[in-house]
Amino acid sequence: PQYKSLNSLSDYYKTHDFHSPLINRIDLRSESHEYKLNQQEYSLRFRFTSPKYNSYQNKLNLIEQEFINIEFRSIENHATYLKYKSVLDFMESKELNELHLKSNNLREKSLNNAKLRLDYTNKTNLENYFEEDLNYQKSKRAQAETEFKLANLSKEIGIELSDTRDKDHRIT
Repeated sequence: PQYKSLNSLSDYYKTHDFHSPLINRIDLRSESHEYKLNQQEYSLRFRFTSPKYNSYQNKLNLIEQEFINIEFRSIENHATYLKYKSVLDFMESKELNELHLKSNNLREKSLNNAKLRLDYTNKTNLENYFEEDLNYQKSKRAQAETEFKLANLSKEIGIELSDTRDKDHRIT
């Protein structure tokens, strides 16, 4: 809404002329001598706008227009920043999710190995097994958090997660 109002205000300044009128005021006066209606006199007076006032008003209008343009560019820059920040956060979360998947696969293999060692050694490596299991659970939780963040970011920037598999995305 603010973007649209500043845009229309900027267009208004570009299309309208803000010069003050040449004649600032017109006075019409009437006088009568001793209140006689047949001896009535009329006078017409013009008050002109000073050139200094016109110059000052033009400078003021240019400053106002420049201020609106700066505000407009500031809003555009902020919107662009937010767009690219969301895209970069999405890409970071996607990479982090892929790392969590690989880490979880390795931790699952390590957990299976610890379980096999536990079966063969008759519970002497129980502490190692529980440590591996705890690391695996932490890794699964981190992956779930990353997937949740990734889903929210994909909704925010309008990319479906199924579209991001094995594709290179270019930002335009």
